[in-house]
Amino acid sequence: MAINDTNSNPDILPNTTIKILHFTDTTSKNRVMPGGFVISMAQTIYNEYPDVVAVYGGYSSTNAVYEAEMFSTYQIPYAGSTQASPVLSDKNKFPYFVRSYAGT
Repeated sequence: MAINDTNSNPDILPNTTIKILHFTDTTSKNRVMPGGFVISMAQTIYNEYPDVVAVYGGYSSTNAVYEAEMFSTYQIPYAGSTQASPVLSDKNKFPYFVRSYAGT
């Protein structure tokens, strides 16, 4: 609903259309997919979806470490909401990772 309201209002983000695309990194929130899958996902987004401006996701810090590293390699901002690992605060290693909450 918020996306539709934003897209239909010419005063909010003029000449811009927000689209939501769904990519998945796991089949369940407790299972980390192999690193090759994360690399493939980052490459696909980079090569086939050049209008993607950020990726939001990951359930755990374990997943996010791999994903944040790959998305940083491709200079794709990656936002997480549940990752509390202090490792992810290293802006030299994860320059494109940002938390969507005030954590460590």
